[in-house]
Amino acid sequence: MKEKRISFGKFDAERLYEWRLALKQGMKRSCCENCDYIEKRLRKFLGKSSVRLLQQLVRQHPYFVKGKITE
Repeated sequence: MKEKRISFGKFDAERLYEWRLALKQGMKRSCCENCDYIEKRLRKFLGKSSVRLLQQLVRQHPYFVKGKITE
């Protein structure tokens, strides 16, 4: 059986990476090895400057504080 593939650009990759960072804020430990693998591939796709910028933005404007969603 042939696997389907998806295509997306930098904007979509940035949103996925941002949500991955937000998810990690709300979790006490790593989700799973597949999530870690996808995060690694997104970092490689986006490049160091975009990754640093997104990490800084999520750190400055957290989605979770002490495991609770911020509003």
